Amino acid sequence: MAKLLVPSLWALVFFLFSVSAFAQTSVGSLGTILGTVTDETGAVVPKVTVTVTNEKTGIARTAVTNEEGSYQVPALIPGTYKVQVEATGFKKYQRAGNELRVNDSLRVDATLQVGEITQTVEVEGGAPLLQTTSGTVGHVIDNRSVVELPLNGRDFTQLTMLVPGAAQGAQGGGFFVIGGNNVSVTGNRSDSNNFTLDGVDNNENFFKFHAIKPSIDAIEEFKIQTNITSAQFGAAAGGNINVATKSG
Repeated sequence: MAKLLVPSLWALVFFLFSVSAFAQTSVGSLGTILGTVTDETGAVVPKVTVTVTNEKTGIARTAVTNEEGSYQVPALIPGTYKVQVEATGFKKYQRAGNELRVNDSLRVDATLQVGEITQTVEVEGGAPLLQTTSGTVGHVIDNRSVVELPLNGRDFTQLTMLVPGAAQGAQGGGFFVIGGNNVSVTGNRSDSNNFTLDGVDNNENFFKFHAIKPSIDAIEEFKIQTNITSAQFGAAAGGNINVATKSG
């Protein structure tokens, strides 16, 4: 009986670890698109359908506005999205090219015009979509920078030096920089940074660096949060470096 119980316990531990890792990924690396739907008079429009479509994969998610006209679509992978709003008595609203970064909340508000739903109002360009839902200060290094900029040893952490507030940290002993670039963020010690990979903890506790260094070919983008980070990244006083790998 005891011999049968041990493998079962290990299977349970593995299952719980997998679920925990998935949950952390959903929270730590994915983003949210949210906003408010109004008509031309500024009145909110409740109970309308909002469709958010990833322009690269074609995967669509839907939401319905609440009584305050607000909607929210969470757990989206970083990428470019098209937002469509449909309501009876109004023209269809469509805005493409909305760039959602790793661990960001992107606000896309929509103003509906009276008309047939078969008519479409396409919004292009306009004012840039500003981050107004969070006080976190951060900078995103996109895939093009990761792939095209010269990197010694193909180590993505060298690109953290492009971010305001980041600088080369003290080198210390020979073992300390074994993981890669030694970066100090906003004057903190270089061993005070927090690393996450697709939202999952990626810290090596002895050398105080990332435990897994993904290939630059596998990185979609990564974000360095330098100040006022969310409580979910409260493990370190320095920067939070969140890497998102490519999907598919």
